[in-house]
Amino acid sequence: MTIEKHERSTKDLVKAAVSGWLGTALEFMDFKSHAC
Repeated sequence: MTIEKHERSTKDLVKAAVSGWLGTALEFMDFKSHAC
């Protein structure tokens, strides 16, 4: 039971990290495109 919960927790952490990175990358590209 705890193993499944741990796996789900790790999956959520990875999902959050990837989402945060993608959001930052998109925001950076948006900033660069409007800065020129």
